[in-house]
Amino acid sequence: MRLKKSLAAGMVMSGLLLAQGLLATPVMAATAQKALVTHVYMDGTNVSNPAHVTAVDPSSGVETSYVPLYYLTQALKSVGVTTQWNGQDLTLIAPSSWQVPTGEAPQTRQLKANEMAFIVNGTQYQVAPKLVRKDPASGVQTTYVPVYYINQFLQNHFAVQGNWDGQNWTLNEQSVLTPSSVVNQVMQATTEVGDSQENFAMPSKQVVVSDGNGGYLTAVVGTRNPTADGYGQLVFFFHNNQFIGLNATTEAAQINSVKPNAKHGFVVTYANYAKDDPMVAPSLPPQSVTYTWNGQQMSPSAALAAGVTNGIEVQAPAADGQ
Repeated sequence: MRLKKSLAAGMVMSGLLLAQGLLATPVMAATAQKALVTHVYMDGTNVSNPAHVTAVDPSSGVETSYVPLYYLTQALKSVGVTTQWNGQDLTLIAPSSWQVPTGEAPQTRQLKANEMAFIVNGTQYQVAPKLVRKDPASGVQTTYVPVYYINQFLQNHFAVQGNWDGQNWTLNEQSVLTPSSVVNQVMQATTEVGDSQENFAMPSKQVVVSDGNGGYLTAVVGTRNPTADGYGQLVFFFHNNQFIGLNATTEAAQINSVKPNAKHGFVVTYANYAKDDPMVAPSLPPQSVTYTWNGQQMSPSAALAAGVTNGIEVQAPAADGQ
């Protein structure tokens, strides 16, 4: 899986939008790239389902996922961010209520033809590769940029958390994220039944979905701590910043992914081990379990398979309100 200062002035990002008459000139061939399914979530709500492509990042030489950035602007617009595109730079104006970190600006450099820049208050903060190809949904040529660079910029300079699992792109402004102090406190208070010194830490990025009633559900993976191998994990669930329980009362050896589910919940996929499998090579098909909000807690669609759990029982603090 790959400060604070009020910002009333505009924020500028480069090379992004798809809107009519505001298209970039093609600068990189997008030959025979297959359009892949994408789901974009903003603050837990599925706001669009565009297609993304994979292509080589010329900076690293590694294949990565590119998304049409028109859909980014639409997602940000849904939370009050306005945008203006000039053919190379995208200006973003944050709501006056947002507290946005800017950080120290790097040295500005001249862009190459296949690059774009992220700019804040007229200052270039990050350069990223770009390509132009047809958006399958609209049939219009538009600018694509790697998700990795967008997430990095948004986190560091716009206080928006981005998480990408190869299909689902979740974007969350800081106001909907469960405070790290709350997450850490719950993880530290969750211990193994046979060893009270073994708790949980190293929280993953938060996955946030709507609860269907104006609130938010959050899932965070925690790993046993201390650990020598990184195995032994739990999913911690929160509702509107309050702890509501775990995915199970025993540790999973390894959690492969946590993805948003359209019906107010999450799909958690677990590594599944045969009896003699080494930890690095589970041989059984992964198990996916859907956890759905029932108004009080997360309800699993199935119990964990024997090959998923390591058999170590845990005890967590009482869920808030219970």
